[in-house]
Amino acid sequence: MRFLEYINNLKLGAKLNILAFAIFSFLLLGMVLSTNNSMNSFVLQAGHQNIIQDAQTIQTRFDEIEQETLTNAIALSNSPGLQEAISTINVRPIQSELLIAAARLDFDDMDLLDAKGRHLLGRADTDSLDEDRLTRLALLGFNATGLVVKNKDGVNIFITAVVPIHDASGATIGAVLGSRLIDDEMLSRVNVFSGHSLDLALIVDGQIVASDFEEGQGLEHFSPLLLDPNSIGQVLNGQTVYREELIANPEGDPHALGHTPLTIGSDTKGVIGLAVNMGELADIKSQLISNQRAVFAFFAIIGNIILALFAAHGITNPIRRLQLAADQLAKGDYAQRVFRGAKDEIWHLTNSFNSMAAQIQGLVTGLEERVAQRTSELEHRSEELEKATEQSKKRANELQTIAEIAQYLSTEKELELLLPLITRTVSERFGFYHVGIFLLNETGNYAVLRAANSPGGQKMLARQHKLEVGQVGIVGNVTSTGIPRIALDTGSDATYFNNPDLPETHSEMALPLIARGKVVGALDVQSTVPNAFTEADAATLGLLADQIAIAIDNVRLLEETQNALEESRAVFREYVADSWQKKSTSGVVGYHQTLVAGQVITADKIKEVEIPTRDENGVLTVPIKLRDQVIGTLNIRPNTEGKSWNADEVNIVQAVTERLGLALDNARLFEETSSRAARERLVSDITTKIRSTTDPQEMVKTAVEELKRALGVTRVEIIPQKTAPPPEN
Repeated sequence: MRFLEYINNLKLGAKLNILAFAIFSFLLLGMVLSTNNSMNSFVLQAGHQNIIQDAQTIQTRFDEIEQETLTNAIALSNSPGLQEAISTINVRPIQSELLIAAARLDFDDMDLLDAKGRHLLGRADTDSLDEDRLTRLALLGFNATGLVVKNKDGVNIFITAVVPIHDASGATIGAVLGSRLIDDEMLSRVNVFSGHSLDLALIVDGQIVASDFEEGQGLEHFSPLLLDPNSIGQVLNGQTVYREELIANPEGDPHALGHTPLTIGSDTKGVIGLAVNMGELADIKSQLISNQRAVFAFFAIIGNIILALFAAHGITNPIRRLQLAADQLAKGDYAQRVFRGAKDEIWHLTNSFNSMAAQIQGLVTGLEERVAQRTSELEHRSEELEKATEQSKKRANELQTIAEIAQYLSTEKELELLLPLITRTVSERFGFYHVGIFLLNETGNYAVLRAANSPGGQKMLARQHKLEVGQVGIVGNVTSTGIPRIALDTGSDATYFNNPDLPETHSEMALPLIARGKVVGALDVQSTVPNAFTEADAATLGLLADQIAIAIDNVRLLEETQNALEESRAVFREYVADSWQKKSTSGVVGYHQTLVAGQVITADKIKEVEIPTRDENGVLTVPIKLRDQVIGTLNIRPNTEGKSWNADEVNIVQAVTERLGLALDNARLFEETSSRAARERLVSDITTKIRSTTDPQEMVKTAVEELKRALGVTRVEIIPQKTAPPPEN
């Protein structure tokens, strides 16, 4: 009561000063509280937005790892010898190669199963229903990915890809399963915002199985909140949730906490806990509040002095305008500014307010720029991934094209048809302006153009264009060194040969054709686009050049084999003709058979046998052939005049003549062999009798008697001959 009485007794100026000061103080305090609440709301909202954006980024990174795991599993299923190992149920010969390939492809675990789901390689004691489900999908012929939880040595969760393995007929004969463990290291790689900005924890079955929290960053402090069953239950239903308040870590830094599902394939078995550090924004907020408090204390004193000097109406309106601006600022209109013409204390207050608003606007703009920068970085990374994917697709298409061209090449067996086919096919498939094939001549001094697809190339073929090896053009360089050569700008390349027949060429690449370790020619490709070829193109087309070289070498080998075969056939025909010519000079030259009887035809009695002529009506004459060599004829005269031979009868006679030719030749060979054996036996007997004595006279006598008996002659003479002495050295 005494205080109120004291106030009532004060002068009006003092009362007005106290009242104005109180009003001024309450206005500034309200502004500070409003701004504080607005900043708290802004920081919390920024934390929620970061959780949503970071959750999307983390899921995208896991999607990339999932696709990478599936791609690596497909590559592992194409390992050499894998189909044969599964078919024979013997993987021991390729076990080491498979394990090395799996380790190279970043697999922490791999299994190999046959068509019945039996484990051929890896652990067969798994009891994971998730892994069994993926395996059944693969054995049905589908690629499958998903999350697999294993509890054997503690709770572990894997990103697993299962790929079917097919045999040559396309039937599924087994499956290969590759798993990558989601551990602290993988979370660190997935977290593109790692450091003090964002921390992750992987939660499976109510336990934290992996995290990238650094020591002292509050994992144990946040664990009860991250393991909240209600939040985990909502996340497993496909929602991303976050807490409605900021939680401070042991160091006092506020964090926004949230949960997001981890989805691989169609499986959502894991939960990612996120802790976003909002300490930087909280520090800015605290600094702003401290500044506001300092401004409040300063302007409270200044306002009291001013209000003591000026009337109340000179203070009320400016403060009211300032209050309205503060309210708009608290609502998020950070562009609010207050202007006053008179440069008094209120003017200074408005400037401080404007400075504070500018700071807040700058902070908000800075945060937006940082968010935009992070978004730009993510977009840039996505572009790089897209470029890498496009390059992989391009290389895959080129390899597929090379495989198709190789199939075309294997169907052509003539070199003169094969080479134009190669140039035309390569030009059409790869879109080259000019494709030419040079082959070395017999001396190896010149590379001769043998095929080309372009009109200019046809002119060069017409004039038998050739380049000196090691001297002219990149073709000469390549055929000399055996190393691919690229001319990115043919006008400035030192080894480029300016060819007027190909005026539109701006890029050229020559690849050596190497067969069995020897350069046999070069594949020359030219483009109208400058800098059209890269080292990657050289490596890819090098595979095509190897296929072309093999095809050319195979055709040459085939031609050589055919020529050798023709020569051997000609020698054989000559041998058969000579043998039967000698046989025809012997006593028996044929055989004549009628319905009554038959007789052997000798050279002396051939005129006594009535042999039908070709012009005689109804006579069927069929040549007796032995491997395309005529060794005789079979003449058949019908019983009735004017008989017509039908096709079946002719075919029967031809079949008989074929077997007759083989039988006659076998008989001839047997006769020659028997005769040769008899001669050898006679010579052996005579030699044995001669060697039975050591007396030279007896030897000569024995030889003469045995020769007389063997040859059926009455006289045999052995006449000694004098030999000249050897010349003296």
